[in-house]
Amino acid sequence: MGPGVPPYVLGARIVSIMGMSLSLSLGLLFLIGGWWLICGIAFIAFLPSLGLLVFVERYAQQAGLSPAEGDTDNDLP
Repeated sequence: MGPGVPPYVLGARIVSIMGMSLSLSLGLLFLIGGWWLICGIAFIAFLPSLGLLVFVERYAQQAGLSPAEGDTDNDLP
């Protein structure tokens, strides 16, 4: 976690990445197994997790709580 990143952004990142990885892995397993409807549902379940990540990151950046892309601390060793 970089300097200035609030804890709720970190929590949202962890939860959303876990949700995305779970939905994609289950979707691939169902795709291999030939369960097309459940596969599609699992792949669609990816979108809320991605939406959570995008929403929280944009909110934190607009509120000035998260460093913008390209902002780096050159003072750190």
